Amino acid sequence: MKNVNLQSVKAAAEGVAAVAVLVAVLTIVGEMWFPLKDLLTNVFMHHWLGKSALSIAVFGVVYQMRKGEYARTDTTARSIYLAVILSFLATAALIVFFVLHSLGIV
Repeated sequence: MKNVNLQSVKAAAEGVAAVAVLVAVLTIVGEMWFPLKDLLTNVFMHHWLGKSALSIAVFGVVYQMRKGEYARTDTTARSIYLAVILSFLATAALIVFFVLHSLGIV
């Protein structure tokens, strides 16, 4: 695979990893601290739109910052694994939070 393609794939994977963490953090903190949810609603008309806009922005920034870096097959694979692992961890964190939240524990 060409190095330019590896750079793009690696940068995209790192952007995905950042977005997975961002969405989990914004969702959990927004449920626990209402001023964050209110801020997202006031700026973007709805907190879901706010999270979506911030996700696109973070992905774009991370991608642009990382796409010029040298990438090898092993470092690209590591970035993809990181994105998958962080996506699963973010999903697990959201599930655990909402179960605890629905039980009234948090």
